[in-house]
Amino acid sequence: MLAVANVHFRDTQYFVSIGMQIWMYLTPIIYPISLVAVQSEKYGPLLGTSVTILDIYEANPLVRFVAVFRQLLYDNRWPDPQDFLLCVIWAFAAFVIGLWIFRRSEKGLAEAL
Repeated sequence: MLAVANVHFRDTQYFVSIGMQIWMYLTPIIYPISLVAVQSEKYGPLLGTSVTILDIYEANPLVRFVAVFRQLLYDNRWPDPQDFLLCVIWAFAAFVIGLWIFRRSEKGLAEAL
């Protein structure tokens, strides 16, 4: 999807690299999710709602991918079926959307390059 956007808008590559770096820090790759849970308990619900920092944080789809990876690699156990299923759904959805976008614009890509 982003490759097609980069063909038409050359500055996309710079925005993607900045966005990916921000997304990496918003995903528990370099720190455990338990740190987020502690801060979520410390601050409680946000703005008078029942939504916590941990709820917002878990909306990130990469949280599940990292959890599956950690369970397989570090905990030496099979991932939770719910996490694994959500990873498969996210991957399939990204594939379908990317394929649909590519098919719609593949005829004009060679000329645009």
